[in-house]
Amino acid sequence: MGKKMFRVFVVLLLCLAGPGAYAANVYKYKDAKGQWVITDKPPTGGAAAEVETSRLVYTERHNKVTVVNRGSQQRPMLFIVNQTAGPAQVWIEFTRQENLRFNHPGPFEWVVPAFAEQFVLQLEPAEVGRAWAYEWTYRFAPGVPVHIEGLGQPELGVPFLGGPFPISQGFMGEESHQHLEAQFAVDIAMPDGTAIVAAKAGVVMEVERNFSRSGWTEEYADEANYVRVLHEDGTMTVYAHLAPDKVEVVAGQNVRRGQLLGYSGSTGFSTGPHLHFVLQANQGRKLLSVPFYFQGFDRLPQKGDRLAQRP
Repeated sequence: MGKKMFRVFVVLLLCLAGPGAYAANVYKYKDAKGQWVITDKPPTGGAAAEVETSRLVYTERHNKVTVVNRGSQQRPMLFIVNQTAGPAQVWIEFTRQENLRFNHPGPFEWVVPAFAEQFVLQLEPAEVGRAWAYEWTYRFAPGVPVHIEGLGQPELGVPFLGGPFPISQGFMGEESHQHLEAQFAVDIAMPDGTAIVAAKAGVVMEVERNFSRSGWTEEYADEANYVRVLHEDGTMTVYAHLAPDKVEVVAGQNVRRGQLLGYSGSTGFSTGPHLHFVLQANQGRKLLSVPFYFQGFDRLPQKGDRLAQRP
């Protein structure tokens, strides 16, 4: 057998409340009809002797922004598929290039509109007949890049009905508010089934409603039900840990301030019913949280503050 051509895909994804990565072996072999098969299932029987390559591939479950090959293994044509109801910034980085040619020069970065599939890149050997190889990663951040400096510290409505309920974890909280996308988040303790409402008008960008488990270990970190709302200024609010099957909106729906989004619960990385609430902005390949005020308060929210909103 001559030199083998191989391709290695290392996929890394950036998204709040998104699922964690997992690893799988990818097998390439010829089946009983002599056709090449590429799959994550190991070959059986006589096909096992013809395995040409086995590689470790990283993917992400339940991902709503993906890069897929709509061409062939010999001539890959990469498309970005954005299944969210808002734009997404996506970039591809090649960490290995051998005898490789692209249909246009880098940098390989795009902003893909809502509910869109966009052709972005074609790969082929620079010199036909020679082995070629590549390794690549892709990442994404929801929304379009905005200048956080120009946002100031916005005033938002209280994101629930009822109360008063206490802020159990505030900005920079040591329990789980240390990452850039969550530093300026608040956790609000409240009874299970409390009505959660939009703190600002916008369009529902993402919804997750089907998880039911919760716990205080990493295995639950990617199982929070949530709603992400995109606002006119490019910022996004996120309402997380919602009750199973109690999300009352769908992706692409316009919502007004105070409109019902769903009901509080304790799904994902949680030990009791509460609302995780955060204002975020894409600052160019970074998803950052943004400090804000709640309406009726003259200072930033703090642990122990009690919030209330009557219907």
